[in-house]
Amino acid sequence: MLCNKSRFFFLLLLLFSFSIRAQFVINGSAKLLADGEYQLTAAQGGKVGTIWSEQKISLNDPFEIELELYFGTKDGNGADGITFSLQPKSNTVGVPGGGLGIGGISPSLITEMDTYRNGSYGDPGYDHIALVKNTVDHRGADNLVTPTQIVQGKNNVEDGGWYNFKATWDPTNQVYQVFVNGIQRLSYEGDVINEVFKGDPNVFWGFTSSTGGLNNDQRVRIINTTIIDLFNCTETPNNKTFCDASGPATVTFDFSNVQADATYEW
Repeated sequence: MLCNKSRFFFLLLLLFSFSIRAQFVINGSAKLLADGEYQLTAAQGGKVGTIWSEQKISLNDPFEIELELYFGTKDGNGADGITFSLQPKSNTVGVPGGGLGIGGISPSLITEMDTYRNGSYGDPGYDHIALVKNTVDHRGADNLVTPTQIVQGKNNVEDGGWYNFKATWDPTNQVYQVFVNGIQRLSYEGDVINEVFKGDPNVFWGFTSSTGGLNNDQRVRIINTTIIDLFNCTETPNNKTFCDASGPATVTFDFSNVQADATYEW
């Protein structure tokens, strides 16, 4: 299929609502439950599950990702949490227990949503969100944004509910932000490419989770993102774009709100 990429995506965003199946490398205990929904760990001890993008993205480009997170139903006897992470090393990594499936991977930028208090990492006594690099330890210089409640006004998110999560990256102003249930929970301004990734803008992105002696059913449900190439489009020398639609991605068109005189191209 040949398409004008800019016009294609402009029209797609204006006229259509769509759903997609993201293509991830699935590791450890993680598994696909339904279109866009992944279980990272079952409620079993000693598990680690990760899902990573098949290809690297460039942090020279902006991104936005929106999803829902499920942390399980066990509070006092539940663990350990979920991360949204960026790292250039591998799309098969994972470390169990308090490392949340990302511990020991360096360099890495980790949005940590931790549901278990680990005193040796400087964790607070409530389920918390923080931004760290290369580690999930909050006690040193690698802690970029101090831990705070995952959900404003709630100490516990292991309550069987789904929580909306949105992360955005603006490379022009070098600002990374995270919102939970529409409320900003962390914001970081810094030269992520150079300060975290040593000048390399190309990273895998994904989600990690783990359990140790305690456990929870922990899941991710992808809603929308600008960082998945729906059709594996590639540029050609004559400024056209070839898009391979033979893969598992699907697009659903909704014409219910389109004006009668609207025009579009496929």
